[in-house]
Amino acid sequence: MAVFGHFRLVSLAVLMLASQFDFTSATVRVFNLHARDLTGDPAGNKPDPYVKIWCGSSFGGQTEFLKNTANPVWSAEFTFPNCKANDNLRLEVWDKDLKFDDRLGICTRQVRYGSSTEFTFPNCKANDNLRLEVWDKDLNFDDRLGICIRRVQYGSFTAMAVFDRLGLLSLTVLMLASQLDFTGAAVRVSSIYARGLTGDPFGNQPDPYLKVWCGTTFGGQTGHQNDNANPSWFTEFNFPNCNANNKLKIEVWDKDLIFDDHLGTCIKTLSKGVFNQVCYLNAGTLYYTYTVQ
Repeated sequence: MAVFGHFRLVSLAVLMLASQFDFTSATVRVFNLHARDLTGDPAGNKPDPYVKIWCGSSFGGQTEFLKNTANPVWSAEFTFPNCKANDNLRLEVWDKDLKFDDRLGICTRQVRYGSSTEFTFPNCKANDNLRLEVWDKDLNFDDRLGICIRRVQYGSFTAMAVFDRLGLLSLTVLMLASQLDFTGAAVRVSSIYARGLTGDPFGNQPDPYLKVWCGTTFGGQTGHQNDNANPSWFTEFNFPNCNANNKLKIEVWDKDLIFDDHLGTCIKTLSKGVFNQVCYLNAGTLYYTYTVQ
């Protein structure tokens, strides 16, 4: 948690996944971004906040901006495959305005090795009981410190349990969809890359980036890559409120000094499952994977 003068930012989870062969080139994943009590302009209007993120010198992209909210929750995830331990993770929080956006604050954190264990239960459904037991490892017999039981519901929840012998256990439960109801499923877009993108008429290579929507929800945009006709983006986009049969839209843009150039648009009607997609643009080809749980 980082605290700034006029708002409290941003609770974030950082997952450091070590490479199998080279622990100095581990992967950093940033997710679960949300903020509380952001302030807008002096007139008392609520902000339209979004986040920009870097790891080391690599710009990971930015989230969507959320209209008129002091307590935003962003669904975007950011992955930095070339970021390493001791690099600085930098998050900037901005308020979207008509002319000039206002920067609300900066959060900087040094990346360290660590891990975050995640448990997935594909056959668990709403109203089942989630049970966590906390134990103390001993040489002969382990000691159980406490039990936490919570009934699973749709949505994302943070539960808190306090035990006599244990300080605090904080856990997050995410229920995307039950086995029988896929209308409230989550959509994930990942593994996005392009080949053969063309730049301006003078033969310069493009500086491409992406904008992504699901239905009417803007998921955010990637960072732009300088002079690259064959970019790979490591940003993942998550849409918890998007459904099967909604339309996924990806726009490919070329960053310029004054006006960015639109290189093409991909639109796909979503179906349940995991699909690898190929989209032919006017200026190259886009590849991506989408998942509907």
